[in-house]
Amino acid sequence: MQLRNRPYEPHKVVKPKQRKTAKQPQKLQHTSKKSSEFVSNVAVSLKQYQCIQLQQEIQEYLLNKLCQTKLTTWEDRDFLSISKTIETLLRNPAPQGESIILIGSAGSGKKILVEETLQRVQVDESIQNLKVIRLYGAVHALREGPMKETHVQLKNSLPNKEVEESTPEDDLLEPTSEDTLTTYLFLLYDFEYFIREKNQSFIYRIFESFQRNRIRGVVLATSQQHDIVDSLEKRIKSRFSHRIYYMPALNDIEKVLKILESLLCIDCDAPSSIETIKQAFNQQISKFVQDTEWNHILENFLGFTPNVSSFLSLVFYIITNLSLDEFGVPKFDLDIIRHGSCQLKQSVGRMQMLKNLSVLEVALLSSLCRLTCRSMDKNEKERASTKLVAFSFERIYQEYLKNEFNSDSATFTTDSYKRPIAWKAFSRLLDLQLIRFQERHIEGRNAMELQPAILVISPEELSQVLE
Repeated sequence: MQLRNRPYEPHKVVKPKQRKTAKQPQKLQHTSKKSSEFVSNVAVSLKQYQCIQLQQEIQEYLLNKLCQTKLTTWEDRDFLSISKTIETLLRNPAPQGESIILIGSAGSGKKILVEETLQRVQVDESIQNLKVIRLYGAVHALREGPMKETHVQLKNSLPNKEVEESTPEDDLLEPTSEDTLTTYLFLLYDFEYFIREKNQSFIYRIFESFQRNRIRGVVLATSQQHDIVDSLEKRIKSRFSHRIYYMPALNDIEKVLKILESLLCIDCDAPSSIETIKQAFNQQISKFVQDTEWNHILENFLGFTPNVSSFLSLVFYIITNLSLDEFGVPKFDLDIIRHGSCQLKQSVGRMQMLKNLSVLEVALLSSLCRLTCRSMDKNEKERASTKLVAFSFERIYQEYLKNEFNSDSATFTTDSYKRPIAWKAFSRLLDLQLIRFQERHIEGRNAMELQPAILVISPEELSQVLE
C-alpha cells in the first residue's frame, strides 16, 4: 500500500473574528438618512391625500349647490317677473279659472322656474289647499291618456272620496265641485302635444269644468314651439292670449359672470372641513371669473347656446375638473374648459335649436336639405364640382309647397303657409345660423329673397331630430 505524497503546508493560525467597530457609526448615519427620507415621503403622501380629500369635499359641496340652484335668486328681472305672475295666479285665482303659457327653447328653464315657484307657494301656510295635476305631452297626450292620468292623480289627492273614471261625456272635475276652497293647478308640459288632439277637446274640457263648477283653477302650459299660439282654437287662444311669456336668454355676459361666481364660491353654510380655506378659495374664484381669456370662452359659448341648461352643464364641467394646489387654492385649466365648451356646443346647442323650431321652420329646412342632397347626388354622378350648393328663398318655398300635402312627409302640416309668413320663418333660420347666405353683405328684402342660401347643418342632424 502506497501513501500519497502530500505537499507540505505550513500551519495556519486562525485569528478570532474582531468586531468592526470603526464602520458602525457610518451604518447608523446611513440608516438615519433613510428613515428621515421615509418620514418626509410619508408626510408628502399624507399631504397629497388630504389635498385630494379636500378637493372631493369641495366638489361635492359645489355640485349639491348647483343641483339646488334657483332661477329667482339670479336677480334677473324677467325670471322674477314670470315667477311673481305665476305666484299671484296661484294665490288669487279667478272662480272660472286662469291660464298662462310659457314659451321657450329646450333648456331655457321653464320647468325649473315653474317648480321652484310652486314649491315656494306650497310652503306658504296661507294657501290651504292646492291640488297639482302634472301632465306631460310626450307621455299623456295620446287619445284618452290625459283623461286617465287626471283621474289617477285626482284619486290620489282625494283619498276620502271615490272618484269614478271619467268618460268623454263626463265633467272632468265634477267629483270635486263641492270643495270651493281648493285650487286646482293643471301643469301641461310640452303643450304642443295636447293641441294636436282632434278639436283640442281635452283643453276645452278643463276650462268648461272650471266654468261649470265655478272651481278655482289655473292652467299653466309650457311649450318649445314659438308659433304655438297661432295653432290654438279660437276660444282656447282667447284664454291664453293675455298671458303669454317668453323665457329670456342668457345674453348679458356681466350678469352671467356674477351668477357663475356665486355658483363656484363657498357660502356660509359650507361644512367646517372646507370653512378654513373659504377666503382664499373665493378670492381665487373672483380672479378666475375676471380673466379676459375665460370671459372670451364663456361669451362664445353663450353666443351659441344662450340657455339655462347649457350654462349649468358648463358649470358642472368646470366643477368636475376643479383641482387644488397644496395650499387649497383652486386651479383651472383653461384648455380643458375650452375643450369642454366645444363638446357641449356640438352635443347640445345645435340639436336644441332644431328641436325648438316651429313646423314651418322645419319644413323649410327640410326642403333646403332635399334640394341640397339631390344636387350633391347629381354632382357626384356627373363628377362635377363638390362645392356647397345654394338655393334662393323662392326655390326653397316652391319645394316646400310641392311637398306640403304629401302625407308621407315627416313635416306634414294641415295647411300651407303663405309667402310672407314663410319669409319670417326663413329669416329666423338665418338668425339661428342654421342656414346662411353665400354673400355676407346684402341689403334689401328683394335682394335677400333672390340670394342663394347654404345649409349649415348636416342632413344627418336634421334626420335625427325628425326621428
